[in-house]
Amino acid sequence: MKRLFALLLTLALVVGCLAVPAGAIFDPSPVYDVKAQSAYIVNTDTNIIVYEKDSTAQMPAGGLTKLMCAALVLTNYGDELDSRTFQMPFAISDYVYGTDNADMRSGETFTLREALYAMLLRNANDAAMGMAYQLSGNDLAGWVSQMNSLSQQIGTTASTWTDACGLDPGNVTNAVDMYLILRALLEYDAFVEALQALCVELAKQMASDGEGATHLITCTVTGAKSEESAEIIAKSVISSTLTKAAIFGCDANWGRVLCAMGYSGEKFDPDKVDVAFASAAGEIPVCRQGRGLDFDEDLAKRILTEDEVEIRVRMGEGDASCTCWGCDITYDYIKINGDYRT
Repeated sequence: MKRLFALLLTLALVVGCLAVPAGAIFDPSPVYDVKAQSAYIVNTDTNIIVYEKDSTAQMPAGGLTKLMCAALVLTNYGDELDSRTFQMPFAISDYVYGTDNADMRSGETFTLREALYAMLLRNANDAAMGMAYQLSGNDLAGWVSQMNSLSQQIGTTASTWTDACGLDPGNVTNAVDMYLILRALLEYDAFVEALQALCVELAKQMASDGEGATHLITCTVTGAKSEESAEIIAKSVISSTLTKAAIFGCDANWGRVLCAMGYSGEKFDPDKVDVAFASAAGEIPVCRQGRGLDFDEDLAKRILTEDEVEIRVRMGEGDASCTCWGCDITYDYIKINGDYRT
């Protein structure tokens, strides 16, 4: 349930509103400064409302309309996401032109899962309208009617849907209704997977946007005795200044990786640890069972020269895993942070 709360909180920060039925409320103002016009955040373990701000105020739904469209897709076609395909119709091109799109062109064929991901992760209006048009048999009004019917079944009371993507200003909702819709969507594995993909993408974007960064670093720890152990070790490696500097210098320095693992505070057997570096240029093992391997330095440099680099650590102690993201440390980081006083 902690993970569910984390997912709900993340989505709340992304879309700006989340709600829950009545529960205990405390004053969160010393902790939260939410800029959204409307918000409702809940701890789903306790049903305690963590934050509330004009949660019943009706306002334009905009892109949140796509969540209702997704709910209808998953309700009617949840078992056919990979087997059912459709061709992007020409009829919607004028409606979505110049808005957020996934460049899904007329006549191209997509699975429902592909379109669903484009709609949820890229706010793609063409994906939403294309699915609605084809799945309704070219009856967009009928599709919207189904959205409104399902919305009422879910329990919404302040929402009205007038198209499938949110471009029409007639789409309105409030934070309470959005909570109910989100809660219904979380019953579908496909939505949870899409939400997790969104969280991963946001994490990678934040990591790669580090001051002066030139590399996005992924550290994946596998074979750990527990997920908690894998996370502690991965975070220690990804946070290590010496490891960051080695990646910046394109140096396959596996010793710094083991060193960072060692000062993580987590107990493990170094004689079971394997380390490899990987990127779009390939993969190169550099350590096996705690011992360094002979490896091609030129290949290692090519691998570490790529913008995105992965450190792969295999613990040999279990089947738990964790992935963390970070960035390298560069000369520009020093320049940026040496040029101002806080």
